[in-house]
Amino acid sequence: MDITHSRPVVHSPVRTDEPLGFLGLGQMGLPMARTLLHHGYKLRIFDPNSTRIALLSQEANATPVTDPSLIAFSSKIVLSMTPDDTALRQIVSELSPLLSEKSIHISLSTVSSSCTQWAAEQYRQVGRGATYLSATVLGRPPLAAQGTLTILLCGPAEAKERVLPMLQQLGTVFDIGERVDAASLFKLAINSVIVSALEAMGYATAFLQAAQLDPLPALQILAHTPLFQGVVYQEYGEMIGSDRYEPALFPVPLGLKDVELILSQAEQSGFSMPLVELARTHLLEAQRAGWNQLDWSVIGRVIASRLPTGPLPGLNERHRAHGELA
Repeated sequence: MDITHSRPVVHSPVRTDEPLGFLGLGQMGLPMARTLLHHGYKLRIFDPNSTRIALLSQEANATPVTDPSLIAFSSKIVLSMTPDDTALRQIVSELSPLLSEKSIHISLSTVSSSCTQWAAEQYRQVGRGATYLSATVLGRPPLAAQGTLTILLCGPAEAKERVLPMLQQLGTVFDIGERVDAASLFKLAINSVIVSALEAMGYATAFLQAAQLDPLPALQILAHTPLFQGVVYQEYGEMIGSDRYEPALFPVPLGLKDVELILSQAEQSGFSMPLVELARTHLLEAQRAGWNQLDWSVIGRVIASRLPTGPLPGLNERHRAHGELA
């Protein structure tokens, strides 16, 4: 792919009075929907959890609906933010027979390449003229609330042109071509780098603890050097160095889901990813320890708990508070 295809796309923001559909108001979907509302967009909102709908129902221009089909009949552009392949397949199965010509379904989710290909083919087979786009997002809930996400957009050019001004309210958009699963694959590749960084920081923490040094200052220094500035090293480094993994903006089950997607895709391509395999092992250990509700950077605690000398005396209280691995 020519690198020029992945440069950020810049358009003048243009708001439409046509209501958008928004399905999925979880940790990422909720702040993204709220950001669009604050930019003046009208939304038809749906989530299986009525409590999440209630969090937005009092916002101006937010109209709750009781069924995704009601969104399909009232919106030409529908965005969905789902947790996994299964949820996206269910939404596509419901929307594809209903969305009409010139309608666009934008998936913001991290899902498999095969699920993305299936979704696009589903719309083609139905033959009603609707288009499926993948607009996978990079970032955590605070960035979604600020409208500073990174968005990987792929699919048919005409549809992308229509939705660009709206997506740019959510962050910086990179157009990565027309191959429909490119965004899914890019996102999984990038997540493999992130989880490898978590592993590296976890082992750096264990290295310092084994030498009876508190690792937090080292990880704080790392995050402030020009080579390692950014959310991955600043926020995750702080969590790992201080052994505090809440609030869990990306909990262990979601991290494990992404790791499994990466490894499945790698297996299909015929090669191994040892660092990601190691991360899967550590996330599974975190699950067995009862740490599902913690952020996936709890990988650092899993690694530190395997130290033959144990954690630093100053860290013992932290470990006792959360339980040791068996």
